[in-house]
Amino acid sequence: MVRLEGGLTLAMFKSVMEKQICPWANEHLGKSWYLWMDSAGNAHGRDPSKPGGKAVRKIVHRLTGGRAEILEPPSYSPDLNVIENFFGQFKPRVHTLLARSHGWKILQ
Repeated sequence: MVRLEGGLTLAMFKSVMEKQICPWANEHLGKSWYLWMDSAGNAHGRDPSKPGGKAVRKIVHRLTGGRAEILEPPSYSPDLNVIENFFGQFKPRVHTLLARSHGWKILQ
């Protein structure tokens, strides 16, 4: 894992890929591997100095010789968010308990 402070520019992305990710992946992951990237196709897509879209894909393809495939997380979905699921179940219970403790009618 690589931690970066501040915004990620295309030059920083290329440097991290060349110096850290690709050497490690080539040594430990074999012929093909996956690179998980949030918003690889969308992040800063309009600013050519920021990583995103075609530029990222070209860099990854060139540096890995086509061995790495970029995986992107699915679009935001409450179904995949543990916190959203928790509060989705927790909140109605709290409301029910509050209603009962204050003698309120519970509308269904």
